[in-house]
Amino acid sequence: MKINTTSVLGLTLTLLSFSAQAALVAPGDVPDFDDSWFADVVIDYSPVIDAGPNPGTAFTDPNQALGRPDVTNSSGVACALGPTPENCRFTSMGDGGSLTVQFTDNFLDGDGTTAFDLYIWEVGVAEGSTVEVSADGLAWTNVGTIEADDTLGIGIFTYGFDIDAAGFGIGDVLTYVRLTDLNLMVTSSPRGSDFDAIGAIPTVPIPAAVWLFGSGLGLLGWMKRKRA
Repeated sequence: MKINTTSVLGLTLTLLSFSAQAALVAPGDVPDFDDSWFADVVIDYSPVIDAGPNPGTAFTDPNQALGRPDVTNSSGVACALGPTPENCRFTSMGDGGSLTVQFTDNFLDGDGTTAFDLYIWEVGVAEGSTVEVSADGLAWTNVGTIEADDTLGIGIFTYGFDIDAAGFGIGDVLTYVRLTDLNLMVTSSPRGSDFDAIGAIPTVPIPAAVWLFGSGLGLLGWMKRKRA
């Protein structure tokens, strides 16, 4: 693992680089998710908007990437025929744009196995992006790359990430995820990777007061639900 340290505005930010390919997960192999396992809050949305504009306003609501994945074949067709914020239920990055989200009632950590801990839902064309995680929003670790692959056609794709492979384990408390488009598919429309949802599994919903208390005492490690 390569460690890069950068000073920005007096803060030392540590970037941990880990090279791994995201795994494409078949629809029947995606676990049943509790509502609380999905990203809750947008921390930063920095799309790159080209002339046109592209992506247009129908595709640039960052809140569309929160909560459960809700893009369907029918909504995708409706979006293609008449793009509006109501029927385009995903968030576009633009070429090289990024989205940072946070879990507020759960967290991401390793589980000591090779099972997937993090899931990302992408729609449209598989356009290529990096996926990073963080405990504090300052120090980031790359846990994998979604491959650009136009041979998959247009669809709804689910990717799995085993963060144990990046050095994490039980007891780590990661609440931030950052997705960055790699600007590899410059002819796509809307431009950039298009994300529908980000989910962490398995986690246990934790009331806000308990979350703060547990974080202060460093006791969150035991609040992990064992995988089936």
